[in-house]
Amino acid sequence: MKFGGAVVFIKGGDCMLASKIKQYLDDKGITQAFVSEKTGIKAPILSATLSGKRRLLAEEYINICNALEVSADYFATSEDNKAS
Repeated sequence: MKFGGAVVFIKGGDCMLASKIKQYLDDKGITQAFVSEKTGIKAPILSATLSGKRRLLAEEYINICNALEVSADYFATSEDNKAS
């Protein structure tokens, strides 16, 4: 996401968010190709992000949440706080 020309990263825990997103995709049987197509994030970029090799941009995170039809805080909250 750009604010005043600066790129905003998800600070601290972006690897944890990526890990949670990857686990969610695996659990739901959703492919990275589907997410890539829905978000416009190129497949190699998405793969690198979800494997922790690249930082997750705030804009990408929001786009992923929108594609998965979950709220932006879905992956940011602990498992203990989520309703089953």
